[in-house]
Amino acid sequence: MPQSKPCSKGLLASHHTEGTYFKLRPQRPQLVTLSAAAVSAAAPVSEVGADARHAKEVLRRRIMGTDRGASASTWQRALVAEAQADVERLGSKSVEEGLEGLWRLVWTTADDVKPLIAAARLPFAPVQVGDIFQRFSSPQAGRVQNIIRLRAPGLSDQTFTVDAAYSVRSPLRIALVFEAASLSEVRISAGLEAVLAPAMLPRTWLTQRLLQELRELNVRLPLTTPSQLGNSSSSSEGRSGRMRQRGFGEYVLSYIDDDMLIGTASQGTFIFERAFE
Repeated sequence: MPQSKPCSKGLLASHHTEGTYFKLRPQRPQLVTLSAAAVSAAAPVSEVGADARHAKEVLRRRIMGTDRGASASTWQRALVAEAQADVERLGSKSVEEGLEGLWRLVWTTADDVKPLIAAARLPFAPVQVGDIFQRFSSPQAGRVQNIIRLRAPGLSDQTFTVDAAYSVRSPLRIALVFEAASLSEVRISAGLEAVLAPAMLPRTWLTQRLLQELRELNVRLPLTTPSQLGNSSSSSEGRSGRMRQRGFGEYVLSYIDDDMLIGTASQGTFIFERAFE
């Protein structure tokens, strides 16, 4: 029987009187690992859209019943974080493409926001927190408002607003400068109005004026000091220079599309859905 001898590249060569033939050793199949971005890029647009809708729906279901994160257990927070990561892996629009508009908060891990939401469940809460919004202007205008709907005893509702400027630092990162807080859009309940101006008594000029002043109440509190304002007005660096002088917070937007926004600041994570006025 002819002898076989090793050949180059791991082949066995056997000699035969009619010629030479080769016997291949079994080869292991090579595995190719693709990133999520590469898979999305290679997949048909319809499949990518279906994946996005499914991932966002899973995230929404896990958020349900948690009171925007204020009553979430450790287990629920872990499930939401897992679903959030799945959405973020889908790829995102940039700040320039998708940030502008009104967004309503549906979830947060921020320790300075959750107690405000949780307090509304107390039986004798002095103030109840309703919807929380962020309204972004175009990146060119660089304006953002944090809007909180409040309800207090005797007053139907009020709007607490924090105004800020923002500048784009990268496709998914912005810098914020908080400028002023205000309380406005006060609506008087029928009960309080009856106390101030009972229907059985004539409404005097004073009671009419008091009701009007309450309805038109707009209290504004600057969040910058006079020295900071002085520095900003003398700066020649524009808005970005003023931000460096006055201090700012960074906001990383890990996901933006037509109806969902996910952002992370120093306080925690915020998930919003697009709202319409």
